[in-house]
Amino acid sequence: MTRDELLRLIDQAAAEGWKTLDLSGQELTEIPPEIGQSTSIASLDLHANYLNRLPPEIGQLQSLAIATRCGQTLPKKLRSWSKHFEIDHPAFPP
Repeated sequence: MTRDELLRLIDQAAAEGWKTLDLSGQELTEIPPEIGQSTSIASLDLHANYLNRLPPEIGQLQSLAIATRCGQTLPKKLRSWSKHFEIDHPAFPP
């Protein structure tokens, strides 16, 4: 998925009030800061991507649960975020 395609999808999710955004398997290397505009998103599936960081704007998604599926390494910074978000990953037990 190109950056422009991703931005269009994020814009559509924000405009239509999507609760779920599935970005799995898109070979993404980054999530753009515009994700923060989609405040209605409660479930964000990021598995099978190449992310090494998430933008601070993701913190604007107050009800967010991040799904990455087993095996994906998450940035160390997310350890502090795990207090605020439900993160579906073996490194963050419930």
